[in-house]
Amino acid sequence: MPHKVDKSKLHPTDLRNPTSFPPYNGCPVEYDVDIDPDFYGDSEDSSIEPSGHWCFLAEVVEDLTLYLPRIVLGVRDKNSKYLRVAFYFDNKVEFDYSRVHVGNVIAVLYARQHYFRDGSHGLRIEEPSHVKECAIHLCDRTCKKKL
Repeated sequence: MPHKVDKSKLHPTDLRNPTSFPPYNGCPVEYDVDIDPDFYGDSEDSSIEPSGHWCFLAEVVEDLTLYLPRIVLGVRDKNSKYLRVAFYFDNKVEFDYSRVHVGNVIAVLYARQHYFRDGSHGLRIEEPSHVKECAIHLCDRTCKKKL
């Protein structure tokens, strides 16, 4: 029987913390009319700002770039949900795509659920500083037991 973890007692840096490290379904929805107070709050100038930090982690399992006009990856989150991550950077933006490949993990700060025109879902990444990669496997057996 799996050991249940009291989520209210998890430190913000604990990878099991669903607020700090949400799976895809735990991320806020882009352009949602009802702003989730767990993720956003009002700032002094009446704009909506993140009320804290969160980071979406996913293992890159497929490079879909050959089939699409921009850099698009197929990824799996910590709940094994498959989704697309599409990069919408300006042409002037420098980003090293060579380090983001199948087998690596990407970390996306302030990730929001996005629904693409073709009906698929995933993340639309517009800010290169919100994306990092690392050469570890998120969904290997050892890691899954701990998450």
